Amino acid sequence: TLDTFVDSSWYFLRYCDPRNDEEPFSQASVDKWMSKNGVDIYIGGIEHAILHLLYARFFNIFLHKGLNLVPCLEPFDKLLTQGMVLGETAKDKSTGRYLLPSEWKWDNNSKTGAIEIGTGTNVEVVWEKMSKSKHNGVDPELVVSKFGADAIRLAILFATPPDKPLEWHENTIQGQIRFLRKVNNIVNHFIHNHNHCAKGTSETALLENEVNQTIVNVTRQITETYSFNVAISELMKLANSLSRTP
Repeated sequence: TLDTFVDSSWYFLRYCDPRNDEEPFSQASVDKWMSKNGVDIYIGGIEHAILHLLYARFFNIFLHKGLNLVPCLEPFDKLLTQGMVLGETAKDKSTGRYLLPSEWKWDNNSKTGAIEIGTGTNVEVVWEKMSKSKHNGVDPELVVSKFGADAIRLAILFATPPDKPLEWHENTIQGQIRFLRKVNNIVNHFIHNHNHCAKGTSETALLENEVNQTIVNVTRQITETYSFNVAISELMKLANSLSRTP
């Protein structure tokens, strides 16, 4: 039995020619799609970067040097190692047992700042990778039904750069909800008042310049630096300017 890595280590080459029933991929297809620097960007967690990425590079180098089947030595042009999502994690300091959210609470009189409900034992609270065994996960359906999918997406992207760990806080979502409401108000205001908006003034000229600069900045941050949090910040600044414009 072959490990699944044998398949996943060259799937990007199959994507170049997915309907080929005669061979894994044609020479013409990989020459077309992989000719410059291979796949534009490889995105994965740290486990991917030290396992799958290593195997994929090995496969591609063999296909390039050994069999001359692919045009590029390295299969991926850029690497983005995404950070882990961390949850607030409580455990009994004496036993190391992880506690359910219903088993502990914050307590300013405690040495650790938190205690186990019922016993009053000091509880250690740390940020760790979300896991069922640690009882620190979040049910996506619950938070989406509570806050909405758009607000959740914004909160995740705005909280930290994609290559850094993300500490999950529900209280940060309210800021994104306010931003979405502001955008909605701006759009509604324009729909109902666009015939009365000032045109050709120095103020509108400055606003047009800001819009154009925001487009340039956000495009660069999304396609080149992958700084999604900075891109959202740029849009927030533009929204503030638009909301002040009559």
